[in-house]
Amino acid sequence: MSQPATPAAWYPDPAGSGQLRYWDGTQWTEHLAPVPGTVPTETVTQAPASDPAQALATGAQQPGRRRRGLLIGGIATGAAIALVAGTLTVVAVTQAGGSPSNVAGVENLDDRYEWTQPMLGLERNHHFEVPAAYDLDAIAPDYVEPDPETGYYDRAFAVAVYTDPALTRRAEASVIQFDPGEPITVSAHEMETTVEDIRFKSAGLDEWGLHDEYFLVQRLDEDGTPLPKPRVTPFTVAHELEAPVASFSTDAATGDLRVRWNEVADATEYLVYTSSMDTENGFRVERVLATTAETEWTSADQAVENDGAPFVLTQNEDMRLFDGSSADNILAGWGDGGRTEYYDFGVIATDGTQYSPFRAYDALEVAGSLPYEIAFDASRNAKQWGPSGYVEGIENVQTSVYFTSLDGMTRATVATIDPAGVLDLGDRWVLPLMGRGTRVGEWVPVAKSSTPDVAAAVAAFNERALAAAPTTGGTAFTAVSGTVAEVGAGSKTAPETDLPVFGSSPMVTYLAKHLIAQTPVIDISDYASLPGAPTVSDALTEATYQNPYVLGVRGYELSEDGTRIGVQYEVTKAEAEQLQADIAAKVVEVVESVVTDEQAEAEKVVALNDWLTANAEYDHRALEAKDANGGQVVSGDEYAWRADGVLLRGSGVCASYASAFHALAAAAGVSSVVVAGDVLAGGPHAWNKVEADGVWRAVDVTWNDSPDANRYLMIADADFVDQAARVEDADWMVDSWLGDYATR
Repeated sequence: MSQPATPAAWYPDPAGSGQLRYWDGTQWTEHLAPVPGTVPTETVTQAPASDPAQALATGAQQPGRRRRGLLIGGIATGAAIALVAGTLTVVAVTQAGGSPSNVAGVENLDDRYEWTQPMLGLERNHHFEVPAAYDLDAIAPDYVEPDPETGYYDRAFAVAVYTDPALTRRAEASVIQFDPGEPITVSAHEMETTVEDIRFKSAGLDEWGLHDEYFLVQRLDEDGTPLPKPRVTPFTVAHELEAPVASFSTDAATGDLRVRWNEVADATEYLVYTSSMDTENGFRVERVLATTAETEWTSADQAVENDGAPFVLTQNEDMRLFDGSSADNILAGWGDGGRTEYYDFGVIATDGTQYSPFRAYDALEVAGSLPYEIAFDASRNAKQWGPSGYVEGIENVQTSVYFTSLDGMTRATVATIDPAGVLDLGDRWVLPLMGRGTRVGEWVPVAKSSTPDVAAAVAAFNERALAAAPTTGGTAFTAVSGTVAEVGAGSKTAPETDLPVFGSSPMVTYLAKHLIAQTPVIDISDYASLPGAPTVSDALTEATYQNPYVLGVRGYELSEDGTRIGVQYEVTKAEAEQLQADIAAKVVEVVESVVTDEQAEAEKVVALNDWLTANAEYDHRALEAKDANGGQVVSGDEYAWRADGVLLRGSGVCASYASAFHALAAAAGVSSVVVAGDVLAGGPHAWNKVEADGVWRAVDVTWNDSPDANRYLMIADADFVDQAARVEDADWMVDSWLGDYATR
């Protein structure tokens, strides 16, 4: 079902002011207005010409999150705006022929919504009835604009169904009121799916079952009045086979994706599955990447080979996560924009007759930055051609390889030349220029007269390219398996700690306390099924990124039933306790030496940034050792990615700078977060955002520790330009809260 663009209008303020904020169609503005009926509307600040009263009737038309944003000018549009739906409530759902669901006393982890008791194991053809004493079609123009082509009014202002707990992905559903005043009927509209003659589900057009869970959201009272919070009813349907629990990791040396999952009882085969939503035409597009009897798969075979070359033309070939043109094509002048929305990965189990639903994993989080093909326009622009028509001298060969990643962005990585692949073609050497951490590359001709000793020149080039790489050095936290060994029941009690603990929800802080205490197996059964609970991956990665006293988490394993997490740590419990104590003491020492109670928040940020840049050095050796080790941190160098690196040793990479700054800021009373993403010219990176005087601003301490000192101090996201241009990942914070940290 198509989702029209969000119109300019007043909406509940995502900053939590309790007022309405104006959305101009592309971004939040500074204009505020009171909620009608609370204070006089004369207090509107510079009100745009639209009615604030309409803000309480926005429903699904509130500004939502477009993952990665549109592909514009080679740079994603920054931190996307989170789904803002925290000001509407609705009436109880009634099952067809049944009674209203229980809405009282439901414990939840996201109080922006009113959560009802889940409805589990419903029949595939189940339909819901929502009481509605109003005329749905008649009131629709008061809430939303019609689709300009079809004239259709999106009914999500009243009722909608989603497939993710963050309520960002719409399910295909039918929302119909047959006559004014009759209940609104909500039923499945998931198309029968046939790919390569394989039917994923034995369900008809009007049956649920493709996904393992759904979320029914109601936004209007029975009389058609918007209420303070949307009401959310999670539900599942009965199925014969369980959905496999998958985990994902990346081969740091090649950029290929690896997927693992648990064995499902009675299943004989598994389908590695990807899907996306065609938001213009309103149907789902599916693809089977592989069919296997094994419980793991790698995308190594998803490549278009290049005969005679040590590199491939494309890799991860069938996994492209953008619709339309890549950023490289747009910059070249022959692209017309693209979308990166609603892409999923998952695994479907089958016994040859029945098919399980699939657990949807956000493909952009899993694989968005993985390589796809050379960015031809960016690469062409990087060439320095000589009068011979070739590059004159290997010193003029570019030291970066530009590639288009699966999300359509243009990224760069350090160039390397494979000496064994050099071709001797008469008057020129043809060099295989490859990108580190990828399998893509291109041929570059160099005049033989300018480079007589090609072997020595290649060795010098590889050394020079590595030295010229930007100081990024971020690293990913990924699941390492799909099952957890039977090593114990797991702990359900969060250990007490005197150390600061950060988290956007009780589930995240619960996990963070366990990670700080080095709990080997964490029982999450009290949280995983609660309404509003984030995914395990989301909660774990936030707990790791946002807690500087979590030391050395290598990865995790999730039990088949999803109730226990096995965690692998880099250091022993005793080592962790000593490091945590030393970090805490150093934090107190630093803050007491450079911060005073009289300083404003912005002044504290500057003082802490300046202390770090004066007392820490970037650990180039650790980063180079990691690159030389196939992208894996060398044993003994783990400190360079933790807060103790720059705080206790005076040396670390960007992750260490960001984590240390976060610890110092918290002790100084400044709100901050660690942000992870990709510098388009260099790869994974970590930096910070801080809240000073009620406004979030970006701080990149790592890049401030340079001859161009403090250029990236208290700036807006949009100020990261040129060599510093970057995109944010989505794994440093639970998805539904990412938009709260957009700068302005």
